[in-house]
Amino acid sequence: MKQFILPQAPDHGGTVYLTGKDYHYLVRVRRYAVGTIIPVLVPSPSQPQQGSLRIIEIYEDRLVGEVTPRTSTEEDRDLPSANPDESPSPKGDSEQALDQPGLDRRLGGHPGYPQIHLWVGYPKARKLDQVIRQATELGVATIRPILCDRSIPDPDARGWAKKSQRYRRIIEEAVQQSGSPGIPELQDPAALERVIMTPTDGALGIYFHETMLAKEGLHDYLCPLPEQVYLLFGPEGGISPRERRLLQEHSWQPGYLGNSVLRCETAVVAALGAIKAICGEVTRWQINYR
Repeated sequence: MKQFILPQAPDHGGTVYLTGKDYHYLVRVRRYAVGTIIPVLVPSPSQPQQGSLRIIEIYEDRLVGEVTPRTSTEEDRDLPSANPDESPSPKGDSEQALDQPGLDRRLGGHPGYPQIHLWVGYPKARKLDQVIRQATELGVATIRPILCDRSIPDPDARGWAKKSQRYRRIIEEAVQQSGSPGIPELQDPAALERVIMTPTDGALGIYFHETMLAKEGLHDYLCPLPEQVYLLFGPEGGISPRERRLLQEHSWQPGYLGNSVLRCETAVVAALGAIKAICGEVTRWQINYR
């Protein structure tokens, strides 16, 4: 595990107080002692800050720590483990940190990379758990389940409220495990026709289809790099002809990941991995338009 997400920023003196499940996780599960230094992600009004938490005092019901900026020698250090056999991520108190405004949500937290907005056709069972976890590790900015023509689940407001609590815990665990400097925003499910828009200057919309619908590929679309990229993946059964026409009317571009028929959760990882690689190597590519 790379870092721990603080539920709130420290006070003006750099002191933070942890109670409840955060206290239980660090003291009872991880068994940290006074003097332990822990890499942390600190919420702030602009973007999350990577810092170090030094445990000052441990009481029966709370932990007192001092937060300082993380040094370069600490940036790649894993979270220290006093109890390596037990490493579940904390749940509960630190969930409030997931919705802090102004977090750095560029792809992987890299300056110059676009923000990636993931729209995924609402899948069956717990496949959405896997999509959310892996997309968080890969550095997306937002995640929104889309109610497509071929989506089977149709959650009501009460059902989504309950499920979203679990999804936010998954996001928290993935951020702590991966060390990502950004925390994705989990958005409520919506029908495609309610949220579809025509990308403006500096934005790009790509929907992925099992057949090649255009000669352009991801390299063409991403050179030069846009500021915002919206990615849509259909549920089991893919994007319907009606939805494809709707996307084309709003100037979304078709993406293609090869002739293999991929599961939704596999397609998301394949596309995000490819886009992340392209963003990192875009200055090396020479795009020849035919």
